[in-house]
Amino acid sequence: MHLLFGNLLTVSAGHAVALAGIAVLTIAIHVLFTQRFLLATFDPEAALVAGVSTHRWLLLLNLLVGVAAATAVQHIGALLTFALLTLPAMGALLLTTSVRAVFATAAGLGILLPSLGLAASFYLDLPAGPAAVALLAAGVPIAAIAGHRRSG
Repeated sequence: MHLLFGNLLTVSAGHAVALAGIAVLTIAIHVLFTQRFLLATFDPEAALVAGVSTHRWLLLLNLLVGVAAATAVQHIGALLTFALLTLPAMGALLLTTSVRAVFATAAGLGILLPSLGLAASFYLDLPAGPAAVALLAAGVPIAAIAGHRRSG
């Protein structure tokens, strides 16, 4: 049960520092090599013309995501980890049109919605992880409606 649902509120200080360290390292690498990751992911032909080795950059990208996800699953559970990997990006894709806006919006949603879920879990006496996942999941149809109204 711990591996699936985790327990967000019982993460030890040492594990929180490890998660934060992995997050900072992952973000720093992404910021430093944004253009190469974008080229390798979205336009491999242009990357090859520019001399960017798509295989190496995609391998690095997948390794970063894999290490971060494996560490997060051990501490916060598979459900919340998977939700954080997918749902903010889905919501951001429905709300925005540019790549930069998608990244910024997904990061904002990935911080805001789980934080609101933690607050809701405290005030409504709910389990923290599932409350965060519920708000992340609710964010996707809300983003679809908001994105549809904006474009329509």
